[in-house]
Amino acid sequence: MTDTMTDRFCRWFVYEKETNAKVLGSLATVPENRREEDPYREALELFGHMIAARSFWLYRFGIAPQPENLFPEETSIDDLAARAQTMYAAWDGYLATLTDSELSNCFEYQSTEGDKYRNKKEDILKQLSDHGRYHCGQIASRIKACGGTAATTDYVFFVRELVK
Repeated sequence: MTDTMTDRFCRWFVYEKETNAKVLGSLATVPENRREEDPYREALELFGHMIAARSFWLYRFGIAPQPENLFPEETSIDDLAARAQTMYAAWDGYLATLTDSELSNCFEYQSTEGDKYRNKKEDILKQLSDHGRYHCGQIASRIKACGGTAATTDYVFFVRELVK
């Protein structure tokens, strides 16, 4: 059976969900007495931004309502976990209907600055995957700065488990 591009995006999204669960777990390793420090708060906000950004693209695709804030503040691990589950369910539904031919379709959208763009859906899905990994690295450094244990999030560890 051929592995389609859509199959790959779905697999990469499973990786992202599993990795994000590890990142949430690593946030919980920060000692309670250090959770008021700026790096910890920044880590929470970065995770919230990752979730909001994914939700925002569903809005741009015309599938979901517009998120209230692309950069949520004053949040908790429990709140982030709940937001993530809602976002994952929406993306799972979207990806279940996505076809390879749709990936090459261009669509128009407006940036948060008001500029209009036209991109392939495939390029946006790639951006989203990279965006999340970028912020996971930032979160890891902040977790370490607060005395927590950063999650191991490299893709190779995910695929090693797939072939066991």
